[in-house]
Amino acid sequence: MGFSRKWIVGGAMSLAAVVSIGCSQNLESAAPQAAAAVKSAFPGTRIVKSSTESDGGMTLYEATLTGDGKDRDVLLSADGSILEVETQITMADLPEAAAEAIRRIVGDGKITVLEKVEVKGKVESGKVVALDPPTVFYEVKYRNPWGWPGESQVAPDGGPVPGH
Repeated sequence: MGFSRKWIVGGAMSLAAVVSIGCSQNLESAAPQAAAAVKSAFPGTRIVKSSTESDGGMTLYEATLTGDGKDRDVLLSADGSILEVETQITMADLPEAAAEAIRRIVGDGKITVLEKVEVKGKVESGKVVALDPPTVFYEVKYRNPWGWPGESQVAPDGGPVPGH
């Protein structure tokens, strides 16, 4: 049994209300506090791309980072509150139960992207609300043996991600 999910703009369960995606821009000039927060939270990385999104009337910034051996996408507010971190990983980085579930989902297909997703906050009534504890799950994008793309999310225990 696979754990398929609906497409969610922005890739996070709490960010399904994202309504628009902005242009690529320089995060340092657009939101200096956000850029400083990224540099502080992920030392040894550099911002290679950034863009804006709108969620509940709030402008959010997505920064693509590279360095320290990992590629990440970080979603954050202008004040530097980190809402979500997507980190590219390998099968070896997964808990065994999640790895087994992903092997079942992908079958004889080929994994194209595997990410650990940490949802640390969400937008409610125009404000960032921290999640304590953060929600962690794994997202796999793959091609089945016939070349059709697929995408699924798996909880650390190998089960479905709540809310998906």
